[in-house]
Amino acid sequence: MANRKILYGYQITHGELAIQEKEKLIVHKVFTTYLAGLSYQALADQLNADNIPFSQESPLWNKHKIKRMLENSRYTGTDRYPPIIDQDTFRQVQEKIVEKTKGQLPHRTQADRLWPKLHSGCCQARLFRLGGPGGHSGQVRLRCSACGNVFTIGQEELLAQTARQLAAHEKPICKPYAPSAEAVRLANAIDRALEQHGDGKEALSCILQGAAARYACCDDGVAVDESQPQTDQINWDRFERTVSRMIIETDGTVAMHF
Repeated sequence: MANRKILYGYQITHGELAIQEKEKLIVHKVFTTYLAGLSYQALADQLNADNIPFSQESPLWNKHKIKRMLENSRYTGTDRYPPIIDQDTFRQVQEKIVEKTKGQLPHRTQADRLWPKLHSGCCQARLFRLGGPGGHSGQVRLRCSACGNVFTIGQEELLAQTARQLAAHEKPICKPYAPSAEAVRLANAIDRALEQHGDGKEALSCILQGAAARYACCDDGVAVDESQPQTDQINWDRFERTVSRMIIETDGTVAMHF
């Protein structure tokens, strides 16, 4: 199982391709469960939750590995591979794949973009989902690929935190300069003082006071946009370009790293 150059479900025995019995059961499960209605991602999540490794060097399953398995005709006994899947089952699977994808344009869902960024707050390792979508509760359960700790977070809350932190990372919104009544008064006083003859001390005093008044009008921080960003308005292209990872703690808090 360490060498995944050999198709999953097979091994080399005495120089010949032979069926690996434990993996054969998984291949059967993938094909039959897909026909029962599970998606690529749900199948991958289920195998990960059951701690069934794809290989030693790459243990986690994903939807792409599932898809490649379901579309590989060698499981029916071609190219010197002993058959694991019968022709009729393979045909039904191909028809279902076509049926599911017919009329759909290629796109990535929000989940597709989020999951690769999620890491454990315990050891910084990748997180993967347990048991597929959050269901009616909207809760997503995640397991650390290194330490095995389980994290639970609401899917809507995860999207909301993503939207808030991504918006906060945008260019700060600065408040426009608005002079106070005192700053206006001193500006007029400076003009009058400059028109008078003398040693200039009065004008210098007004200028210094005016500068202090103008500085007092400047906001020390940046304006805060109190409106909450909408989760359906997340710029996912920018998210993928700028976010390196999202650290999730056991209490459900999320820290986005750019």
